[in-house]
Amino acid sequence: MGKIVPRKFKISKAGPAGVAGAAESIRRQGSGANNAAAHAFAARGSGGGAGGAGSILLPGGPSEIAVNAVNFDGTSDWLTRDGGLTGAVDNDLALISLWFDMAGGDGVAQNFVRGLTASQFRIRRQVTNDLLIQLETGAGAIVWAFLTDDTFLAAGGWHHFLVAVNASASKRLIYIDDAVAGIHSVTENAGDIDWTETDWAIGSSTAAGAERLNADLAEMYFTNEFLDISVEANRRKFISAGGKPVDLETDGSGPTGTAPLVYFSGATDSWHTNAGSGEGFTEVGELTDAASSPSD
Repeated sequence: MGKIVPRKFKISKAGPAGVAGAAESIRRQGSGANNAAAHAFAARGSGGGAGGAGSILLPGGPSEIAVNAVNFDGTSDWLTRDGGLTGAVDNDLALISLWFDMAGGDGVAQNFVRGLTASQFRIRRQVTNDLLIQLETGAGAIVWAFLTDDTFLAAGGWHHFLVAVNASASKRLIYIDDAVAGIHSVTENAGDIDWTETDWAIGSSTAAGAERLNADLAEMYFTNEFLDISVEANRRKFISAGGKPVDLETDGSGPTGTAPLVYFSGATDSWHTNAGSGEGFTEVGELTDAASSPSD
């Protein structure tokens, strides 16, 4: 019998009993990482005081949730769009959110996301173990590119990566684990990001599979919109003050009110189908349950 994993579960009723009941529901329906997340979720919500733990029910913002994470094994797993993102238009905006935990391959280049035409839309863990983000126009001119000062190694635990760009307003922002990230080797220019690339890959630099990702991922979101993430309330739409995932809504529309082009979330078996508006990807190989979740 195939596993049944809920996409997410949020709490609408305050108090320890409500939180414990929700976690029990997740445990009954889920497996693997979701079980661990549910236990942690229940533990955070079972403390004393009226309304339970404040980190679960966030006044004025989304609730923390137990999320499923998937494993890309670095060998046989990646996703391809086999076409452009439905409804995409080029503009100078970008909003990217991703939870990741490197699982292996230190000192080896590994791609999280890449557009597969001549221009580059890329998030890659470099051979130097830092992160590269490269956003280009359709003509190949760089709108924003940089390397992170921080490095990310296997067994380094979960990290949250959040980027927002409004190039015409000179807004280029990056937060890692809810803190402003140090960056270097920076290039900035005016121009529209090539959101209309004719193919995309997740976990690989090519449709055939190269620079394959060996990492656990959760709640991958990217789109051609902008939020000023220097405003804390806007960051809380992606990460709680406690450093945990929050509810982005079923189609990812929570942060901006509009479904993003790409939002990978939910059950491992269907994670690749993309709950966002850009339509589904093809799974090469078979993603598996991650050993843990950023909700743990």
